[in-house]
Amino acid sequence: MSESHKTWENLFKDLPLDEAPKESHRVKLRDQVLAEFDSQHASRSPSTRFNQLGKVLMKYNVPYWTAAALTLCLIWIALPNSKKAAAQDVVAHILKARTAQWDMILKRDNNQDEEIKCYFSSGKTRIEFDSWVAIADHTQGQSVGLFINDKIAILNSVAKRTSDILEQDHFEQMRKALRIAIADPNNNVEQLGERVSDGRELIGFRFKSKSFPTTIWADAETAFPVWIEVDISPESRMVMKNHKFDIKLDPSLFSLEIPTGYRVLDEDSPISGGDEQDFIHALKMFAISSNDMFPDRLDEKSLAEASARFLTFIIKRDTSTQNPSPKKEYVTEFQLVVEGGTFATALASDEKWDAHYCGAGVKLGTPDRPIFWYKPGKSKTYRVIYADLTVGDAATAPTGLGLDASSTKLASPKK
Repeated sequence: MSESHKTWENLFKDLPLDEAPKESHRVKLRDQVLAEFDSQHASRSPSTRFNQLGKVLMKYNVPYWTAAALTLCLIWIALPNSKKAAAQDVVAHILKARTAQWDMILKRDNNQDEEIKCYFSSGKTRIEFDSWVAIADHTQGQSVGLFINDKIAILNSVAKRTSDILEQDHFEQMRKALRIAIADPNNNVEQLGERVSDGRELIGFRFKSKSFPTTIWADAETAFPVWIEVDISPESRMVMKNHKFDIKLDPSLFSLEIPTGYRVLDEDSPISGGDEQDFIHALKMFAISSNDMFPDRLDEKSLAEASARFLTFIIKRDTSTQNPSPKKEYVTEFQLVVEGGTFATALASDEKWDAHYCGAGVKLGTPDRPIFWYKPGKSKTYRVIYADLTVGDAATAPTGLGLDASSTKLASPKK
């Protein structure tokens, strides 16, 4: 043994330390340490745990070597968990998820928040919003919207309409924005520091995006997202919470099967219900929701697309206003437009009406421009609807529009 070691050994022998373990001290120490870990482990940082343990050791006159051993054990346990989550770790939970479930709150500046339940599974989404359910299956290119209170089902194709409210996958859009942001973290990711919420230590990041600026607060140790905020307009934002990733979801959640007793609107099941005035109102709403341009066609598929665009329009309009209409009002507004549109479908189902449409490329309000005409019942004259939505009678069908009668005639619904 070297002289320096002997010197240190003699020094410790002369110190007033009780090296002999006492049973009462051992029991108290064990109980105290266990209690400290049970009550403080989840909410205190490693440095706080070290300080607390030091006080306990001093209080119970713990011998030097015992204290050193306990401290080393604590370092071994605490240090691996002290690593703070990185932005890449947080985003990885979201990007790798094959299934997901979360609660979403549409928050507005006027404090009229809307609560939405969301589900995601490999190209399929389900949104539950009050009495409305929207299911989109991108693997089949189809979606269904269910208006539960009114027993109405709307079937649409989602393969080609990426802006359609019924097929827009908010979760996938957010993931796309996060992928872009995390690819250049130095310019697109801002660290927001830490905060404690409900006794849980969180770490925050702001992901910059032109379309979906996103703020995520995640568990500081596990990097699991706890709170996600997505800016969707200057007046509103979308909050996502209670996330569950890679869980087993019942396949029936994404079923496109229409419940019994529902009235179905799609290209294979046309309905009538609106009259001429309802149809004129529908034409106006179709144009307003499409930059004042009338639909290119009025076949069953085009009517469904125009109706879906109108639904998107009124929902966006609602989220941007300080005094949005009650949900029931815009659901009713949507129903009226759908019923008005089916007036054209009903006419097309029978040759006797001789119904024609040529509104493609025509702007709402264009004077003296016929866009729709038909021959009512046994009438000898045609009813003509113009682009300024005035109506008149004509002895013959409009001509001189650069289109022959066969190209303007409404196609009969599919059987």
